[in-house]
Amino acid sequence: GGHCFLKCKYVKACWRAMNFEDTRLNLCSLSDAKQVADCILSQKEEKKLMIIGLLWSWWDARNKANVGEQLRSTDEVLWKACLANMHTETEPGRDAAPVSRGPERRWDPPPGGVWKINIDGAFCEANKKGA
Repeated sequence: GGHCFLKCKYVKACWRAMNFEDTRLNLCSLSDAKQVADCILSQKEEKKLMIIGLLWSWWDARNKANVGEQLRSTDEVLWKACLANMHTETEPGRDAAPVSRGPERRWDPPPGGVWKINIDGAFCEANKKGA
């Protein structure tokens, strides 16, 4: 995951465009995924949500490119990252406008002591290969 989310030249451009290059370099220096996750989750709330939005947006863009779609531009990746966090930016004393497409879904960290890890994988029984 280190290369995909922190070291790939395309994702580096996204981190730099968000002015999070110092955070990216700090994350690169860590030795395992738990340390990276702990570091991200220890950030101030706004920055933490922006980093999580960036990682999600980049993962989505990368997956779409892997199936043949054109790779999104840095601006498009950042726009989606910001869009993912718009629900947290409401004026004090005002509720967010209701969404007519169903209940609002947003990421919440799991309770303490619980890790949630999402992976994509495939296995072909015929040739005993997977990825």
